[in-house]
Amino acid sequence: MSLAYVFEEAPNPSSDYYILPFLNAKGLDVRRISIYSDYTPIEKDSSVFVVRYLNRRLIKHIKTYRDNIAKLVYFMDDGLWDLKAISSVPLLYAWRLFRKAYVYKKDILELKAEVWVSTKYLQEKYSKHNPKLIHPYPIGLEDPKVSESTQKVVFYHGTSSHKEEFLWLKELFQELSKEVPSIILEIVLDDKLWKTFKGIKNLVPIRPMKWESFYRFSSLKYRTLGLAPLFDNEFNRGRSWIKFYDITRSGAVGIYSELAPYSSLIKEFKAGVVLPMEKKLWLEAIKELTFNEDYRRSLFENAKALVEYLKGIWRDTSLS
Repeated sequence: MSLAYVFEEAPNPSSDYYILPFLNAKGLDVRRISIYSDYTPIEKDSSVFVVRYLNRRLIKHIKTYRDNIAKLVYFMDDGLWDLKAISSVPLLYAWRLFRKAYVYKKDILELKAEVWVSTKYLQEKYSKHNPKLIHPYPIGLEDPKVSESTQKVVFYHGTSSHKEEFLWLKELFQELSKEVPSIILEIVLDDKLWKTFKGIKNLVPIRPMKWESFYRFSSLKYRTLGLAPLFDNEFNRGRSWIKFYDITRSGAVGIYSELAPYSSLIKEFKAGVVLPMEKKLWLEAIKELTFNEDYRRSLFENAKALVEYLKGIWRDTSLS
């Protein structure tokens, strides 16, 4: 069995949604290695996949064993080689992207690595590097089940990179808690964001967690509606279907921004509600979906159909 090394910062959604399904489908023997760990020699005729982030030590290690590597791939699912895109996210996150990804662009290209990307937008953006497009596989969605919980829970599971979306959600949640106080509002917040949302009734703040814990947490089937607001900027244009997968895996139905690159498919399959970023429209949609059980179940069945369709796209494109 051929050997594939996956170098990653830590277990993460990029590896689990994109790289590991591909490698497992190809029947490769996979070794996941933290970029901060001690490295062992890379065996001859093996494949090496670098997921998003690097450091100088890893570059040196790959250079040392480059002749042993039959296939070297660098994968990114954001615009990590674009300063304009990086500058559109909060400063601390931008600095992380710059020092762990952007600064190694020249090294990656000098090593003659293949470039793999997650969306058509990124494929076109980096077209001069002839990137391969690989779609995310819907992990944890072998047989999606709708939530049967009687308690109505509206949630947003986003990261701190979505600063503008969080500020928008604060106002939406304030209105929602006043108009429908029976709804539980679940949101992932770090300490800084918690201060912003503090005081909103029926708000359940969730601490940010590592990917493996979040994956298990997001698979619990007690949620009603998942929110996926998104504003247009250079970074957000590279988004893929991950938010749709996360919401569906939770057993919930989603409300999605029409600015999301995947919104056309949501509309086509009627697999959720797609709206402009107008709080009044989102507020009305939340109230309707929360208490219209039949409508919500119909949308969830359509979401299941879209999941199957996306599995087909994954097989036809990512494995080619």
